[in-house]
Amino acid sequence: MAETQAGDPDSAVAREIRGVMGKEDLNHGQLARRLGVDRSWVSRRLRGQTPITVNDLAAIAGALGVTVAELTAPVDENLPQTAPDGP
Repeated sequence: MAETQAGDPDSAVAREIRGVMGKEDLNHGQLARRLGVDRSWVSRRLRGQTPITVNDLAAIAGALGVTVAELTAPVDENLPQTAPDGP
């Protein structure tokens, strides 16, 4: 599977995860231990080789002590604004 493009939502979430990891001074191996997975599981997701599922995202957020919303905020900020339907 090809790696994700720099501007896509998966890449934005991966960048946010790496940012939190940097603030916490965590490497892939340390996050993997918190998640109970091997280092390659983390690495494949952060490089875009394996998509990050909602379940993965929830587990990663919990392991980092942040909310899923915090990790997806950059994606939300880049969504197109639409006018609400109604009268």
